[in-house]
Amino acid sequence: MKKTIKVLALALCAGSTVLMAACGGTISYKTTTSPNWEIRNSAGSELTSDSERLTHKEVAAYEIKHEKGTNTYFEYSEGGSYTTSFYAKEYDWNSSSVPEEFRVADTTDIVYVYKTALSLSGTITVKGAKRTFENTVTTISYFRSANDNLTPVYSKQDIVCTSPNSLTPADLASAYIEMDCVYEIYYSRNGKSAIVSTTDRSSSQPETTEKKVSVGSDYSVFDASYVAVAMRSMTFSGTHTFDLMRAVEEQTSRFTASCGGKTKLDREDEEYAAIVSALDSAVESGYLIAGADEDGVINYTYNQLTLGLSSDMPGPSSAYWYAHVSNSDLNTCRAALIRVSETIPFGLGSLVYSLSSLTYVEI
Repeated sequence: MKKTIKVLALALCAGSTVLMAACGGTISYKTTTSPNWEIRNSAGSELTSDSERLTHKEVAAYEIKHEKGTNTYFEYSEGGSYTTSFYAKEYDWNSSSVPEEFRVADTTDIVYVYKTALSLSGTITVKGAKRTFENTVTTISYFRSANDNLTPVYSKQDIVCTSPNSLTPADLASAYIEMDCVYEIYYSRNGKSAIVSTTDRSSSQPETTEKKVSVGSDYSVFDASYVAVAMRSMTFSGTHTFDLMRAVEEQTSRFTASCGGKTKLDREDEEYAAIVSALDSAVESGYLIAGADEDGVINYTYNQLTLGLSSDMPGPSSAYWYAHVSNSDLNTCRAALIRVSETIPFGLGSLVYSLSSLTYVEI
């Protein structure tokens, strides 16, 4: 049962360019990160006291489509919603909410805030018996600037979810499991340690456990709850390797993101109509500044990053489409995340998230 819950949680929470110093021969496996969500993403810290993201946030909404797999008894309903918001705030390292051993007196950082909210419903049917369910997953994460390698600061995942328990259930009761958990992680300011708090609300007497873990690595370390932002910050070429802290595992795991070449988004394909409309609206609002060609048509291009576990048995992978960064000094489409295809365990196929709106609003 615990193994099944871990598989579910990992599925829901869903380069390392090697640099060698010219003289010393020191190898760094850290992934280079840049603020690709900004129109101009030149070097230097992008989070300062006058950062616009302290007063404004990017809000993205996505349509969800379920592409069925081999599982015949577990089905997601049409619709569902997924939204993200991305902004900045000041983080006080001496706050009473921070674990005492991680507190730093008289120290604050301006950090990014990334929130997500997923809502999906579905039906389980076994031998004529049916059960409906509602799945909700919300996350919030704080992390430092791209100049500070997006080092994690804090994350929280609130998961209420029903998932398959068997590929061939004998009856409805054995077909699924229910998960009702909250994971909360505080990171030390040097990025080497974390305290993971897990609250299991599935029983009448919820229990909370805590564990301190080491998260330091020769590779960049990100929290899994903001992996979409971490990959958005990368160079869209080659292969990137990094560590993800996954609360359900209480440890980091190594992942690889492989980048495909620049691809033109087909405006005539109905499957991408929502994406094109969202990007066009963002251009009209001024958040994106893409220009039209000689025929008056705005053409968009993207790069696909395929994310998978770095292992001899990597399991399913997920594909993320980001608007192509052709010029970091005039990054017209801000490397917006326009599509995600997430493979789900237990033969459930995949969930495809397509951008339906992209706005920039006051907080």
